[in-house]
Amino acid sequence: MVPTHWYANDPQIVRLWEALAELRMYVAFHCGIFFDGRESSYCRPTFYEAVHQAPNFKGHLAHVGWPWVDECIAVLKIGARFLRIDPADWGLKVDLSFGPPGDWQLETWQRVLDNLPLDMPCYASDVFWPCEAKEYREKYLQPQLGLFETATTLGHIESEGGIARERLRNKIFFENAYSHWQDAVHELQNPRPAPEPIKTPRARREHTHP
Repeated sequence: MVPTHWYANDPQIVRLWEALAELRMYVAFHCGIFFDGRESSYCRPTFYEAVHQAPNFKGHLAHVGWPWVDECIAVLKIGARFLRIDPADWGLKVDLSFGPPGDWQLETWQRVLDNLPLDMPCYASDVFWPCEAKEYREKYLQPQLGLFETATTLGHIESEGGIARERLRNKIFFENAYSHWQDAVHELQNPRPAPEPIKTPRARREHTHP
């Protein structure tokens, strides 16, 4: 979900978060700067604190809110008291997809792993499909795995080559996102095609990464 010309903490919008929680729908929020000229101020991390007013709401903030990474971490760690409650009760997690440009990606990974509970970070590809398997692996997955390994070593979080490192890798690249989604929907995923083509006349026709 991408706020454009509205704020996630508007009292009228909070009613939407309550309805989505009641419907057991999971929400991924764009959080941070846009690279296509749209106004980014609607997507600052602090505006998403309002989702905590909706009981059982589940979702995540994308891109660690870059360039407001510290603000995003503060919202997740302090503002919502996440460190004191069971992960199943968290409203929001955070994904480490490609919001930060290259020069900031390792620093962002490091700040997240050093400051947030390790059940909270999630890998996200931020890729528009279709995408060939080789392109996806080489351009998206492998670089992020490398950033994870480097940040984990520099942060002295888990030793290289051990079972604890493997478990943490699996958590961030799969289990954290999947468990949070399950806490929202409470059922197995059953994707199915729409009964008729979905028209999106206002959707943007192109997308490029910086």
